[in-house]
Amino acid sequence: MLALSILGLLMGDPLHGYEIRKQLGELLGISGVISYGSLYPTLAKLHRQGLIDTQLGDLPPRTTSPSPARTNVFSTGSLSGDIAYGTRLPFARSAALLSSHKKKKVYTITEKGMQAFKEKLLSSYVDHADDDRAFVAHLAFLHFVTDDETAIFLSNRTSALNDRLSHIPASDHHALKLWHEVEREYIEKQIAFLHAMEQDISPTPLTP
Repeated sequence: MLALSILGLLMGDPLHGYEIRKQLGELLGISGVISYGSLYPTLAKLHRQGLIDTQLGDLPPRTTSPSPARTNVFSTGSLSGDIAYGTRLPFARSAALLSSHKKKKVYTITEKGMQAFKEKLLSSYVDHADDDRAFVAHLAFLHFVTDDETAIFLSNRTSALNDRLSHIPASDHHALKLWHEVEREYIEKQIAFLHAMEQDISPTPLTP
């Protein structure tokens, strides 16, 4: 899902690594908080596969001097750069800081990457229909697919939720019973939401 989400974000605009990480957090909430140690190896893998490209991009010039508080925390935009920066002497760090503000690596999606994103998204509709985290990413990228492909996504997700609903256990334990009622309500609201989306693309619901 990390590779799929990265490709989906790059379908919009070229991004720096820290921007990708920030948007992943905005997209997936607390479950989308990705460490640089996970992000940059994934970006490197996508680059080796020819799905994304990189280049050094100029950043806007600084208009104000950083405050003392901000100079204590600094990211070069890459894991290796952060490590190297942390081990340098103060005068070397200052040079690295000035240099890093001029250019940083920009990630863009390739034609091959666009095709791979579409294939990954459609297969994810089937393979990860019951994955709540994947579901959020699927929703975010629906504008890249056709109505027929959206119908596949909605149908698979609805089926997965109905299956989950049927497996909620009965319990005489008071606290567990209350929790299962909350879980049932949560799932039923999701199903109602999916049916409303189905109505937007088809006059007849796709699932019972």
